[in-house]
Amino acid sequence: MKFKFFKRTKKEKRSKRSSVTFSLSGYNFERWLNVLSNKGVEIYSAEKLDIKNSRLEVGIENEKAVENFLKSKNFSVSKKEYNGLARPLKFFSIRFGIIIGVFLCFCFYVVASNYVWRIEVFGNERVDSNEIESVLNENGVSIFSPLNSKTNEQIENIILENFNDVSMVSVVKKGTSIIINLKEKLISDEIDDEFKVGAILAGEDGTIKNIKLIQGTLLVKAGDKVRAGDALVAPYIVDSSGKRIPTQPKAEITFEFLLAGQSEHKEYSETEVRTGRSVSERIMSFLDKEIVTTKAEIPFEKYEVERNETYLSNSVLPLKYIILTYYELEEVTLMQNFSEVKDQKIEEAKKLAMARKKEDDNVVYENFVITEKLLTMLFALKELFHFKFCDKLFI
Repeated sequence: MKFKFFKRTKKEKRSKRSSVTFSLSGYNFERWLNVLSNKGVEIYSAEKLDIKNSRLEVGIENEKAVENFLKSKNFSVSKKEYNGLARPLKFFSIRFGIIIGVFLCFCFYVVASNYVWRIEVFGNERVDSNEIESVLNENGVSIFSPLNSKTNEQIENIILENFNDVSMVSVVKKGTSIIINLKEKLISDEIDDEFKVGAILAGEDGTIKNIKLIQGTLLVKAGDKVRAGDALVAPYIVDSSGKRIPTQPKAEITFEFLLAGQSEHKEYSETEVRTGRSVSERIMSFLDKEIVTTKAEIPFEKYEVERNETYLSNSVLPLKYIILTYYELEEVTLMQNFSEVKDQKIEEAKKLAMARKKEDDNVVYENFVITEKLLTMLFALKELFHFKFCDKLFI
């Protein structure tokens, strides 16, 4: 049996989406239902299932008041069902702590994924991993430091610059870990003592582009970065039993390295110019003997001298007339636009780079980079060279 105590408007019906339904057990349900209605409680639906059990649906805002009232009248609530918007609201209110925990975990994950949590070093035997981590820490790469504070190439350069025993290094960032793979230099003293033949060594810092082994044992591969003095081909071969047999190393290697020249241009520069004031001094010269005919007093603090010599053609004697002109100078600040000297500066930088080029080096490509800092423009021309070498080089 359902009871309807008043007719709801459309607005009131829409509010039913946020309601709670009680499953009740108790007597005189109709009586207490009328009491609730008289108290102004909005009844959405009411149903008496049998003499003792009934169901009552009210607005979510009256949940506690209705529940307490019914319990005071000896009704027991066996079940509560939330309807409409009340259902997710109740879900979130009951599990508020869990939701906050999940949210905080998500925030922690997002933040933590941007920091270094582990540094792993592989391939090192003589170089201590703790020393590598200490050097990286001094350069801003450590546990809990920002993951992208240094690029992979910057980390590789830090290791190569600080550890002479490292010939090659590769850095990979995986998740929150920095993985460092090293290759240590072949100890040349050990090679010489054992094989009496030197290895092929790199003559410059650069990158191996291609390598064709003729004789010996390869220690590098295409794409490896090497430093000057690194062993590229070892002076031995390994037989089927694993024994090293001494041999003269031979190889053809395409090797790229970088040369740079730098030319600086200042937008504002200090220079000395003539003011227009001058004084002159006259001298007669005979057989390299000079006689001052007109002595000049020089009143200038800064000056430059211009010398003009004239031989007296109508004289049978080797007479020479000399005029010394003293021009006053003053310091001025000049402004020179970059566009006016750009080509000149690039050529200056290129000339400095090309000065290091060997006769048999081939230029692969050239590039220039312009950077600006305050009022100073820096120009760098980068040259990349390509060459072949075999056993006659770098031994």
